[in-house]
Amino acid sequence: MRVGLSKLKVVFSSILVLSLAVQFSVPFSVSSALPNSSNSANASVNRPVKDKWALVIGISKYAKPELNLKYSDQDARDFYDYLVNEAHFAKDHVKLMLNEQATQKAILSEMGSKWLPRMVAPDDLLLVFISSHGSSSQMDIQGSNYIVAHDTDPDDLFATGIEMQQLVQVIKARVRSDRVVLVLDACHSGAAKASSKGLARQANYDAATIAQGTGQWVIASSLPT
Repeated sequence: MRVGLSKLKVVFSSILVLSLAVQFSVPFSVSSALPNSSNSANASVNRPVKDKWALVIGISKYAKPELNLKYSDQDARDFYDYLVNEAHFAKDHVKLMLNEQATQKAILSEMGSKWLPRMVAPDDLLLVFISSHGSSSQMDIQGSNYIVAHDTDPDDLFATGIEMQQLVQVIKARVRSDRVVLVLDACHSGAAKASSKGLARQANYDAATIAQGTGQWVIASSLPT
């Protein structure tokens, strides 16, 4: 597995989160960690994890060849293999979407209508891993961050990309689980050479601004700077 320091942090952080969640039923909630949280609130998030699901996305080949990356699809394959072979996810509980499969419509469809909303139960754990390009808030009029799908047009991110905040909102609104881990292996800081995962050399997005409250953790491959 070809990984740099940032990617190693992502993988090991994910392993830690999954291990805690499955073995110790750690609550996936910021509010549950506060000193004044009620016992009933803690009890609701401390339910045992009954099942585990994952959507793993990796895009190295794009409709616009100038966006192509070298290792994103292989990183996704490696992460899929880890989940199935070492993290004990059932094979039919992990969906892998690579390159041409990962269009904007296909990704949103699997997240919002076809697969996750139909399969993930309230007491389950959901992991979403995305390895692709990311865009900075400076590239959008409203300051939004986007994940670049296979068919995304960088000059029209709003219509063709996947807004990160929207992605989390879709999961929260349409998937019944309140235990969600989103791993974003997508950045754009230091994008000075070909094959980097950034569309522009600007400050990176802040993972803390993407999380949508109770039950969701966002792990990013780099800091905002």
